[in-house]
Amino acid sequence: MFEFKKLTENVAVFLAPVNIGLIFDNVSAKVFVVDTGNSEDYAKKIIKKVDQLNIEVAGIINTHAHEDHIGGNNCLQRRTNCRIYATRFESFFIEEPMLMAMCLYGAMPFDELSKKLNQPKNSHVTDIISPDIVGELGNLGLKFVSLHGHSFDMIGILIEDGVFFIADSLVSREVMNKYGVFFLTDVEEQLDTLNSLKKWNFDNISWIVPSHGTLLQTSVAEDMKEFYDTITSNIQRIDEVCNIILQVCVQPSTLEDLLCTISRKYNSKMSQTQYLILSQTMKAYLNYLKSEGMIFFDFDGLHYIYFRK
Repeated sequence: MFEFKKLTENVAVFLAPVNIGLIFDNVSAKVFVVDTGNSEDYAKKIIKKVDQLNIEVAGIINTHAHEDHIGGNNCLQRRTNCRIYATRFESFFIEEPMLMAMCLYGAMPFDELSKKLNQPKNSHVTDIISPDIVGELGNLGLKFVSLHGHSFDMIGILIEDGVFFIADSLVSREVMNKYGVFFLTDVEEQLDTLNSLKKWNFDNISWIVPSHGTLLQTSVAEDMKEFYDTITSNIQRIDEVCNIILQVCVQPSTLEDLLCTISRKYNSKMSQTQYLILSQTMKAYLNYLKSEGMIFFDFDGLHYIYFRK
């Protein structure tokens, strides 16, 4: 855990449950950190390493605002006075992490649930970024890439050095096997993201860095086969979940009916947090299927009823 791996002259990664990127601006002897993990421990490891290298933390680039990507923000910003870069929509959740818990629960969570959701401390986003911004951080040539679907306004980071940070756009087969249904905010956008990755030109890219799991080297045939196979597995799982919903909705069904069917198939021993995550994800699937004209809904005065015609 926290193995330091140099990928190119200007890019390194802390290999950990959440992979942390380090993008070096050698002209100014500064470094930009890609995400900060799920706790202050990540921030302390980062600070220790940059002190050893005798460089300064210039900023944090948050790919998105989920707890396991911003957990070290507060500590790192407090200790180094660094800037934080994020997209506009994600910045709301970084500055007020309770919003994510409220989004999942639908209101202010009760105390016991709030502790289980374990929202991180807030941090201050100093700079709003977007995929239209290229090369505006220090002396670095960076491109921000829209990777929406898993989160509202998630980005990837493409570096001139040939490294592509793809955030949580791709879910490993290990995670799919463990949880069954992975968290999404927008199914259509996730499918667009996966299909764009499948068609991506990797001629000038040497490393693909997911936020979780093994780094992939584009020059290694086995790595690229794993990359494309995982994209296919992600799309197949989304299709599979859609088909289950459509099968259930042959009979008019509530959200709870669908949750029961999905949990029995994939994850029958959910925690409270997993239940909330699955509930929100199922709503994203229902929105997608409704927009595609594959299901319809009615309201009986107490429940939304979903059905196929």
